[in-house]
Amino acid sequence: MVYTSISGFGAQGGGSGTGEAMDTIIQALSGVMMTAGEPGDPPVRFDLPAGDLLVPLYAVIGTLAAVLHAEHTGEGQHVDVSMLGALTSLLSCEPFDAYEMMGLPSRTGALVPRLAPFGVFPAADGWIALCGPTDAFARGVFTAMDRPELAGDERFATRDRRVRNAAELHELIRSWSSGLTRAEAIKRLADHGVPAAEVRDPSEAVRDATVLARREVVELVHPDHGPTGLLGPGIPITFSASDAGLDRPAPHLGQHNQVVLGGLLGYSPERLAALADEGVL
Repeated sequence: MVYTSISGFGAQGGGSGTGEAMDTIIQALSGVMMTAGEPGDPPVRFDLPAGDLLVPLYAVIGTLAAVLHAEHTGEGQHVDVSMLGALTSLLSCEPFDAYEMMGLPSRTGALVPRLAPFGVFPAADGWIALCGPTDAFARGVFTAMDRPELAGDERFATRDRRVRNAAELHELIRSWSSGLTRAEAIKRLADHGVPAAEVRDPSEAVRDATVLARREVVELVHPDHGPTGLLGPGIPITFSASDAGLDRPAPHLGQHNQVVLGGLLGYSPERLAALADEGVL
């Protein structure tokens, strides 16, 4: 048997703080609140419940790995995944200890001065994101701005110099982009090979034509009342040979007791009734 448990701090119990594992508590303990926002800002809570959403993904990966292990060895096991561990593990993508030793800010807000030009910039009708840290991309940014001479400016001629003068460079880009619409700025950047995109709000993002066509976002259908007109998560994995989808709603509490205990484990009706009488089910 493969048995998977998800908990706040792990199956051993205990935990930091007061020991309760609400998503905001886990965000606070994991350190992620102090990676978002500008230097000196108060902690920033992710509006999405990142801990709640991430830990089931790790649990699925662990469960599938344990099932493969069981199929090859005949040995089952307990898969133990914690919210705190799952969210804290994400911090390893950046060397925050090294940044601290070097005096670099771990919180950079809309811009990333360790890479320049790189970040989120204002437009006349919203915001755009651009990523241009390489010499070729930076030249594209300067040309899109009608300032090709900046590529030869000693302040911006190389990657290291652009990083040293990131504040000045980003201010030049901010002044340029704020006078254009998102579409205008992105077209100019795209014409010169610079990775860029508009910053969407959630209602825009879930209506992306490609995402809808791939059924990564789908219309929610209530099991009793039918289509709702609301959009929700689909299956963001496309298989070449398998059909995958959310074809049934989440079960009610105890809905599958009979299927699992009576069907898979062979419990008799009398045993199930006794368990129900004892409050186990």
